Amino acid sequence: MKIRNVAVVIENNIQYESFKNAIDIMIQKKINVDIFIPIQEINDGFDIMFNEFYEEIKISNYNIYRYINDKKYEILFQPYLIPQFKDLNHIFTIKYMYGLTTKPEFSLSLETNYVFDAFLCYGSYDSECLKNYGITFQIGNIKYLHYKAIKNKHQKKLTILYLPTYGDYSSISLVSPELAKIKNDFNILVKPHHGTEYLKNELEIKHREILKSHFDHILSSKTSLIELLNKSDIVITDQSGAIFDALCVKKPVIMYYNKHLEDNKTIPLPIIYAKKGYFISFNDLQEQSLTNLIHQALEPDQIAHQNELFSTLFYCANDETKHYFLKFIDYLENDFISSEYYEFHQLFKSKIQELFDDKIVSEGNINKLLSEKVITEDKIRESMEVIKQKDALIFNINNQLSDFKRKNEEMELQMSKTTQELEDYKEKYNLLNDQFITFQNNIFNSTSWKITKPFRNLSSFLRKK
Repeated sequence: MKIRNVAVVIENNIQYESFKNAIDIMIQKKINVDIFIPIQEINDGFDIMFNEFYEEIKISNYNIYRYINDKKYEILFQPYLIPQFKDLNHIFTIKYMYGLTTKPEFSLSLETNYVFDAFLCYGSYDSECLKNYGITFQIGNIKYLHYKAIKNKHQKKLTILYLPTYGDYSSISLVSPELAKIKNDFNILVKPHHGTEYLKNELEIKHREILKSHFDHILSSKTSLIELLNKSDIVITDQSGAIFDALCVKKPVIMYYNKHLEDNKTIPLPIIYAKKGYFISFNDLQEQSLTNLIHQALEPDQIAHQNELFSTLFYCANDETKHYFLKFIDYLENDFISSEYYEFHQLFKSKIQELFDDKIVSEGNINKLLSEKVITEDKIRESMEVIKQKDALIFNINNQLSDFKRKNEEMELQMSKTTQELEDYKEKYNLLNDQFITFQNNIFNSTSWKITKPFRNLSSFLRKK
């Protein structure tokens, strides 16, 4: 299969910066890349974000669309399911990563991943978590392919980059006042999450007010994270994927974690590694100051320990990611994803979608009965039983898909092994054949062969008689 047309769905600058290098690599390979930017119908603030991003990027040299077109694409790249473009004419639906997950209940769930045929992964962690939903390709973090560290010369004060996430996991209310206390001792850059910048809900309005009350200048979420990391000496964050961006460029990290939100089923990845000492972390600032935490994070041994984690989470060095992305393209063009797997996967995606649709209907029925105040305990139990049955079916179907995928991979591995053995035999045969020809030529060109030629002719003549 030759890849000629690729569609990439991007919602904001964060996703754009994460996948831009991959887009440029495909264009260099003469692959047509069309970028699709969604239109948000709900007036929640993200509609403004989408429109602003479109206005910024439409003047670039890329092909930009906001609606489905009639073109056929070999690949549709998405960071997660974006319903507006689900009916775009395409073969493979592939997930690209825009940050190593700190919220596994969303990023790694069946609900958000069943639609994908394959996943571009940073390394073994996300690959292991996602492989039950589809084929995974480990390519490292292509976002930092061209990253070059710049030393901040003649800087009297260290620069702190504060990168809080949004929602209940945000550290804004706790950390902002503490950062304000030390802003005379450090240069402080504040870049909020795009959710905090754009969403109109009560919590994010409160977060914006807190930031404005403590800092004279707040950067836009549209500001390049790569550039800000280069200007900074240390990163302070919370349950944000920015932790792993800092890891990719070897910047010391301090992480806040809200212990009251801890759920044993979905403990965020950074907390797991913080407990192992790779990151400096805190739950509150009653026992120690932010300044002390900064000094701890800047200790050479701590920095070295943090840097050890990179090879665990990321498949390759930043400058090697182009090689592995091109290898992924070659895999697709050489039918690495077999037609048998593809057809089976489409069938199961369809079945899972039907079950999710039925589940939504069942939940809707409960809400309808509640709103009409005609619900009984029996009706609640009946509707909940339907939902449980749908969940069980979804789980079983996903297990069947995993079993099929495993068998398919084993078969492909055996085919690859057999093909390699055949190639080895061919190589040995060619080598022996070359040796035989060389041996034969040496005989034919030898003096003894030429001298004995009359005798061979006489012997041949006598045999004919």
